[in-house]
Amino acid sequence: MIVRDWSSLAGAGLNSTSPINLADDKSFHPQTMSISAPEARALFDQGQAGFIVQGAWSIGVWNKDNPNLDYGVMAPPVPDSGRKGAIELAGSLPWMGISADSKNPEAAALYLKELYTGDYFQKARVSSGDAFSLIKGINEQYATVPQLKAY
Repeated sequence: MIVRDWSSLAGAGLNSTSPINLADDKSFHPQTMSISAPEARALFDQGQAGFIVQGAWSIGVWNKDNPNLDYGVMAPPVPDSGRKGAIELAGSLPWMGISADSKNPEAAALYLKELYTGDYFQKARVSSGDAFSLIKGINEQYATVPQLKAY
């Protein structure tokens, strides 16, 4: 998927049904298809992988679990002539609501307020290097972890 998506940035026109498999030439770690994301991060931490394709959430995990890990982040590669396409983005977006039958609607409302405003939770997540915030100004003010800022 990674190679297909990155080649789409170069205008390859590939999609999720394109038949590409580079496992046979040993481009990928031999356990790629059978390990979880935490296991993959651990292999990277141990120097068993040259790079890993993960999201910004890995930054906080690596900084907490392996503070001496010397790593950087990069954007997906594009041709020298510039990007010619786009990566297909399909994923689940967070959503939640309060049930009309909630026994604690005030607590549920407070949870949602903390989750979706910048008062505490959003600042803490960005400050720790675990995530970005969609709330204007939070990232600019609270992103202090170098890798998160580079990402």
